[in-house]
Amino acid sequence: MDDCFLLSSIAALAKNAPNDIKKLIKEKSDGSYEVTLFLRKDPSTDKRTATIIPVKNEFVRNEKKKAAYAGKGDNELWVQVLEKAYAQAMGGYDALLDGGSSLETLQVLTGKTATKGLVKKENQKELLQIFEEALKNKTPLTLGSMDAPNNENSHIILNDGQKIYYDHFYYLDKIDGVIFYLKNPHGKEHLELNWQNLCSYFIDYAKL
Repeated sequence: MDDCFLLSSIAALAKNAPNDIKKLIKEKSDGSYEVTLFLRKDPSTDKRTATIIPVKNEFVRNEKKKAAYAGKGDNELWVQVLEKAYAQAMGGYDALLDGGSSLETLQVLTGKTATKGLVKKENQKELLQIFEEALKNKTPLTLGSMDAPNNENSHIILNDGQKIYYDHFYYLDKIDGVIFYLKNPHGKEHLELNWQNLCSYFIDYAKL
């Protein structure tokens, strides 16, 4: 399911603000959960309301009896619980099939105001400063890659063998010199990009 916009936001929060994740989920005595999400009652306004979403400890499985969507990490359910709660709040898993915005999901998960910027609009010095400040302040930051040219392939292979998925959300892990380390929320094929590749294949970023 194309919900990398949600998983990248969850992963960025887990890395930088794990307590914010912990506050969202309350386990009940019957094994179910209550998940607090910050939803807009009126899409035309920015006002959000803390809303409790009841989540049963039941998850969709595929024909191999494995989790059909987000799976277990270290045998933990919290990502699946958050994903299911978000899907329920949006009207069901089908509502996530067409993708979404990490800018919105960061706000749904925290109730805080997130901001969006264009990668190519910033010069190298300014973008580096924005990203370094985010890392220093433990601010979750996600990045969205460009759409596939002519809708040909789902990814591109760089000269060094790295695979960048088009129309996909990653989150910023660290910076070493002028190398940007981006994590894929699917847990594999992470990226180590120089400035040129970052600007060539990524469009925008969102941060709290």
